[in-house]
Amino acid sequence: DEEDEEDEEDEEDFGDAGFGDGMEGGDFGEDGTAIGDVGAGGAGEVGGEGEMSGDKGTKPFVAAIAEMVAQSSDSVEALITEVKCYKLAQNRSFDECLAGVAAALLAMSAPDEGATDKMAKVQLHKRINGHVVRLTPLIKTLLQNQANQECLIRNLELQALESAPAISSVIELAFILKPLNDEPLELLSDEAIIAWAESRRAAVGGAAGAPENRLFESAQLTAYLEWLEEEEESGSEESESDEE
Repeated sequence: DEEDEEDEEDEEDFGDAGFGDGMEGGDFGEDGTAIGDVGAGGAGEVGGEGEMSGDKGTKPFVAAIAEMVAQSSDSVEALITEVKCYKLAQNRSFDECLAGVAAALLAMSAPDEGATDKMAKVQLHKRINGHVVRLTPLIKTLLQNQANQECLIRNLELQALESAPAISSVIELAFILKPLNDEPLELLSDEAIIAWAESRRAAVGGAAGAPENRLFESAQLTAYLEWLEEEEESGSEESESDEE
């Protein structure tokens, strides 16, 4: 069908995407895969505690939010109302809601069974970003401040590490974070991503190469973070020059 043909075309072009030149307009890099090219979501288990390790009610709450998101219809407004009411009734935080959203995004985006690694990578990231586009109003509602943004990034990484091999073996955080940061979504600020990266580097310490750090230490994410930090530093220098 048309979706399979599009995935095959993307598979041919999908390679080691660069950052900087060619990253304009919301694409993933030189491969030309844009966030608007959305495929149908795959099936997967919904749930997971993410970074939350608080009281005993946290894990069921996160799983319930993930289930709401995964089973939601096209009416995002109705989903927002449902999530807000459940959050209020359970006296839970925005961060716990975001943990559920992160779990749902990955569970809904599993690549097709039997897909090659290259095609699975294309399918996974197209589907994640397609769901993000649809759920943008909900995510904006939950992202009240920079701390919430950093929480979403942490949960995306943790959920990716805890996902089934079909997801965890092909996922690249850079291909998720950049569309979330770029126009038209702009859900994550440069400052939030850089702050998260700094805290992760501190957490890695002498554990470089450990399994829990493999997504953070990937070449794609390293290149993206370096590019983002250079852009931020360049912007700061220009602002200081203008003030003088």
